[in-house]
Amino acid sequence: MNKKLLRSVGITLLLSLTLTAETSCGLIVFNTGEDTSAEPITESTDTTAPDTTVAENTTVADETTAAPDPSAEARERLSALPDRDLSSTAVIVATVDDTTICPIDSENPVIMARADSKRAVEEKYNTTVIASLTDAASMLNAARQAYNTDMYYADLLAIPQSMLGAFYAEGILANLYSLPHVDFDAPYYDRDINSAAVAGSGLYAISGAANFNPDYLNCVYFNRSIVEQFVGEDLYALVNDGKWTWDKFAEYSKTVDAVDSIHGHGSTAVLEDYIDIAVSSQGLSYVNNTANMVPTVNYLDNSAFTPAKTIVDKLYSLLYTDNSFVSSSAAELRELFLTDTLMFMTDRLYVMEWIANSSVNWGILPLPKYDESQAEYLSPLPDEAPVFCVLKNTASYETSGLILEALNAASFEYVTDAYINERIDYILRDNGSIHMLETICGSATTDFAHMYASGMSNLENATYGAVYKAVTTRSTLDSLYRGYKNAANRTLASKIKVYG
Repeated sequence: MNKKLLRSVGITLLLSLTLTAETSCGLIVFNTGEDTSAEPITESTDTTAPDTTVAENTTVADETTAAPDPSAEARERLSALPDRDLSSTAVIVATVDDTTICPIDSENPVIMARADSKRAVEEKYNTTVIASLTDAASMLNAARQAYNTDMYYADLLAIPQSMLGAFYAEGILANLYSLPHVDFDAPYYDRDINSAAVAGSGLYAISGAANFNPDYLNCVYFNRSIVEQFVGEDLYALVNDGKWTWDKFAEYSKTVDAVDSIHGHGSTAVLEDYIDIAVSSQGLSYVNNTANMVPTVNYLDNSAFTPAKTIVDKLYSLLYTDNSFVSSSAAELRELFLTDTLMFMTDRLYVMEWIANSSVNWGILPLPKYDESQAEYLSPLPDEAPVFCVLKNTASYETSGLILEALNAASFEYVTDAYINERIDYILRDNGSIHMLETICGSATTDFAHMYASGMSNLENATYGAVYKAVTTRSTLDSLYRGYKNAANRTLASKIKVYG
C-alpha cells in the first residue's frame, strides 16, 4: 500500500474516531468548517459611552483615516498565496498545544481569531485542518515509527522548541528550505527565532504568527503603590528611555529590604528557569551559529561575549547577597503579590487574567536589559513554546508548504491584535501597561543551545547549564565552560551537516 493511500486511510479513521469520541476523552481536535460564510471576527476597542449632545458644524470623518482591520488584511494576504484545491482531503497537524495551533471556536476572542484564521485556510484550499493533540514524547515515538516504516503521520508537527534537538538527532526532520511555497522572508515569520533553528545547511523548525502565543512569555509584574512609595520612579518612562536594566531592578528591589513585611522580588519559575530567563533577556548568545557552517560554543573565547561573567556575578548578587529575593513556591509568591507585600514578580503573561480583578494596583514591564546599550528588551521563549517542523516522509511537501505558509499569513497581526485588544478591554488597568505589552509581544527570542541541546550531548552543560551552576555553586564559569566546551563542539561537528 503506498504512502498516499495509507495517508487517506489514516485520515478517514481519524475523522471517524473524532466524530464518535466524547469531547473530553479524545486527543483529536476537529473543526468541521461547516460555517464557510462566517465573516472575520473583530473586537471593538471603543468602550466609551456615546455622546448624546448635538455638535454644530460637525464634519464627517474621512473614511480613509479608519484603523485597518487586521482580519481583513489577513484575508487579503492569504488570498495572494497560490491557489490549490485539496479536494476535501484533511490536513493533520500533530501538536502539543491545540489552544495555540489550529483550535476550534471558543468564546475567547483570541482563540476565535486563531480559529477564524484556520477556517480561512480551509476555505481557500478546500480542506479541513485537524489538530491532533499529543505530548512531545508520544509525538517523537510516533514520528520515528512512521518514518522508519514509511507510513504517513502528519503534514505538520508543532513540537516544543526545546525538543528540536531530539527530533533532529533521529534524522527524521525535513530541511524546511526544501519546502515549496514558503517565503521565510515574509513578515509573518520570526527571523530571530528561525535563525536559531538553522543547523549547518538546513532549517529544521520555523516560528511565525500561527504558533506564537504571548501567554508563554514572561514579564515583570510590579506593585505600583509600593513603587510609588519606596522608589518614586516612573518605571514606564524608564522602559521607554531604554534605562530599565537588571542593575535598576536590583537597586529598586533593595529599597524595601529594611521594610517590615515588604519584599523586593521573586519569580514563580523554578530557580534554574529563572536564571535562564534572566540570562537570555540580557542577550547572551551561547553558540556561534551561521548558515552553512558548523555551530560552535565560543561565548567566553569571543570578545563579543565577555558580559557572560558579569551576568553571572549580577545574578549571584541579586539572588543571594542583596537579601531582596523571595524563594517561595509559585502559589506562595502570587499570594504575596496579591496581598501588597511584593514589589516585583516575574511570571507568565497569562497570569494577568488571574489578577485582573484583584485589589492590587499592578502593572507590567518587560524583562530588564543587560545595560542601556542593549538594543531592545528581550522576551525568551520557554521550553514548551511550539515551533513548526515537517517529517522527511511527509506524503506531500507541497501540501505541507502551502498550509504552513497559509496558517502564518492568515494569523499575522490578526491574532496578536485580538490578544492585545482583549487585554485592553478586560484586564489592563492603565495606558502604560498597554505599551509594555506591545513591547513584550514584539521581542520574543531564543537561541540554538535551547533548541538543540535535547539531542546534543554536553551542549547544555557547556552553555546555559554552566551559567546556572556558576550562579548557584560559585564554581567559576570559565572552568565549567572549558570542561564541556570541547566535547560539545565535537558533538556539534559530528551531528550537523554542511553541504558544499
